[in-house]
Amino acid sequence: MSIRIFLIGSSALIAAHGLSHAANIDRATITEVLNSVSLIEPATKRTNPARAQQIFTAPNVLRTGPDSRAEMVASDQTVTRVGQNTLFSFEPNSREINLQRGSILFNSPSGNGGGTIRTPAASAAVLGTTMIVVTTKNGGFKALLIEGKGRMKGADGSVRKLNAGEMVYALPGGKLSSVFEFRLSQQVGASNLIRGFKSKLPSAGKIAQAINRQEREIGSGTATPTNLLAGATPTSAYQVDVARTAQIEAEDGAGAMPLTPFQTAISTDAVVTSSTPDSLRVFGPGLPEQSEFPPGTLPFLVGTPGSGKVFAPSVNPAQFFGGTILFATPAVDLANFAAHDVFQFAAINDILFDGTTEFGSFPGQLQLIAGGTFQTTPGSVIAADTPQFVLLAFGSEFPRDGFLTDPKSAFDSALPLTFSDIEIRNREGSLQVLGGDIELNGVRLSSGDITHVVAGRDLKVDRAEDPVSQFTIPGDVQPPAGSNILTGERGVILKAGRDIFVREAGIASPKIAIEGRSNIRMQRVQITDLSDGRTLSPGGTAGPPVQVPPTTLIMADNLVDLNRVNFSSRDVLVQSRTIALTNVQFHGQSRVLLESAQGRLAPQPNTGRPAIPGMVNFISNVRYGDGGAASAVIQNGAGTTPSGPGIVIRPRRN
Repeated sequence: MSIRIFLIGSSALIAAHGLSHAANIDRATITEVLNSVSLIEPATKRTNPARAQQIFTAPNVLRTGPDSRAEMVASDQTVTRVGQNTLFSFEPNSREINLQRGSILFNSPSGNGGGTIRTPAASAAVLGTTMIVVTTKNGGFKALLIEGKGRMKGADGSVRKLNAGEMVYALPGGKLSSVFEFRLSQQVGASNLIRGFKSKLPSAGKIAQAINRQEREIGSGTATPTNLLAGATPTSAYQVDVARTAQIEAEDGAGAMPLTPFQTAISTDAVVTSSTPDSLRVFGPGLPEQSEFPPGTLPFLVGTPGSGKVFAPSVNPAQFFGGTILFATPAVDLANFAAHDVFQFAAINDILFDGTTEFGSFPGQLQLIAGGTFQTTPGSVIAADTPQFVLLAFGSEFPRDGFLTDPKSAFDSALPLTFSDIEIRNREGSLQVLGGDIELNGVRLSSGDITHVVAGRDLKVDRAEDPVSQFTIPGDVQPPAGSNILTGERGVILKAGRDIFVREAGIASPKIAIEGRSNIRMQRVQITDLSDGRTLSPGGTAGPPVQVPPTTLIMADNLVDLNRVNFSSRDVLVQSRTIALTNVQFHGQSRVLLESAQGRLAPQPNTGRPAIPGMVNFISNVRYGDGGAASAVIQNGAGTTPSGPGIVIRPRRN
C-alpha cells in the first residue's frame, strides 16, 4: 500500500480557476465588495471605488487593498473572488486572466472550459472547477485545486494533472514544478476567499466531500500529514514547505546561483517545532551564522515606555530570520543567547502562532517583528519572561534583502495588526504592542511593568461580537466575561496617531494614559486605579485627597466622548477641545480635571441636550460619588484652581 505525504496548510491562498475553449469571460457583475476595492481604467488611469451590482469589464483593472476582497459572477455563473492586495484583469474577448499580484479564487460550473493565467514572469493553461491561484515572489504563481479535477500546461509544453488537495507552481520561463499535496481542511478553514463572503460557493458541498475524503485517507494511514507548509506568503492559513518553497521559487533555469545562508533564511518560511531555535537561521556577533548589516539598518532596540527614545541601535543582537515564521511549539528556550542585548524573531512577511507559546527567560529585549502582521489561534497564550517584550507589525513586507533603514515606517503601514481572543503577557517586564492600525478583540494584555499599545494611525479595542452587553454603568465595577482586559504593574499606556475607540474593556493599573491625536471614544469601560492597592467603588470614600499627578489621563486634540464609563480612580484628567460624557461615574472624593477649549460646563447638564463644541458636556447621568456630578463642580471656568476633591472644569492647558 502506498502512503502519500501531505503538506499541512498552504498560505494566503485565494483561488483561480482556469478557462479555455468555451464562452469568453471578459465581463462580470460585482456581487460583493469589502473594504478598499477600486476599478482602474488603463487608458485614462482614472480610479473609482467599486460597488455591488457594477459591471466589471475588460480591459479595466480591479485592485484591492489590505484586508479587502471582492466577488463577481459572470453570465455563465463562473464565480471570481479576489483577495487582498491584488491587481488583476480579464483579457478582452478571451478566457485569459492577467494576475499582476495577489490571489484569486475561481469557481466554474463543470464543462465551462479552462483558460490561461498570466503573471509577470509565467503563464500556464489551467483547467479546474474550484481553484486558487496565488502569485509568488519570483513572478510566477501557484495553483491549488480545491475540488474536482484539474490540469495545468506550462508554456514549455509540460503538463500536470491535479486532484482535489493538490497544487503546482508555474515557474518563470514556462516550466511547471512537481505536484504537491496540501491539507484541504486547513486551507478551506482559514481562507477568507472561501469563508469570508455572505454567500456560499456553489461548490461548497463538493468541497466538503473532498475534505472528508482526504481526512479519511489521513485517518486510515494512506496519507501522512507533515509539519511543513505548502505556500509562499501565508495570510490566512498557516504553513509553507520550508525547503521546497525556497527551492521552487529560486528556480529560474540552469545556472542559478546558490543562496547564501542569510538569503536562504529571509527567503524561506520557518516552522519553529522545537524549543531550540534553528541555529542556521540565527545571525549575530559571535554566532556561527553572521550577517553584515549596513550602517543604520537592522538590528535596533525599541525604547522603553517613557524613555523618550523610540528606536536605538543594538550592539550585540541575535536575530532569527524567516520569510514567514510559524510557532508550532509550546515553549521556546533562549538560554543560549543570554549574552545578547536583543533577540529578534524577524519575519519578512507574517508571524503565526499555532497555539500557546511560552518564551523562556531572557535577560535582554525579546522582539517579535512581522513585516506583515500576526495571526494567532483563538484561545492561545503568548507569554514571555524578559525585561522588554515587543510585538511589532509593519503591515507591509520588509525589503527583500532583510534590511530596514527606518523602523518608524511601521507606523505608516496599512495592514492592521489584529489580535482576537488571546492572551499576551510578560511576567517580569514591559509589554509593547506596536503597529500602524491596531485592533484588539477580546484580548488580555498584562505585564510586570508597563503595558504599552501604540498605533501609528487608529487603535481599536473592541468586543464586536457582543453588541448588546449587560455591562451597565454606573454601578458595575467588573467588565463582563470576554471583554478586553489591559493591566500593567506600573502602567497602561494607549496611544494613537489618529483615533482611539475602546468598547467592552477593563483597564487596571496604578497609572493609565490614553492619548489620541484626534478623537477618543469609549463605551462600557471600567477604569480602575491601583496606585495605592485599594479597590475604589462608586460613592465610597478614600481618605483625605493627596495632591499628585493624575493617575488616569485621557487626552485628545478634538473630542473625548465617554459613554458608560466607570472611573474607580483617585485623580483623573480629561483634556480635549470638546468633552462629552454620558452615563459616566466618578469616584467620590476623587479629584477630576476636565479641560476643554472654552473651559466651562455646558448649560443644563444631565438633561440629554446635544454636546456643544468647545465645552464640557454632561449629556445625561453623569455622577460623582452618590450624587450628581454638577453639584461636585468646585471650579467652572478660568481662574485659580482650588485644591481638594471635586470636579474642576477649566480651559485646556498644555
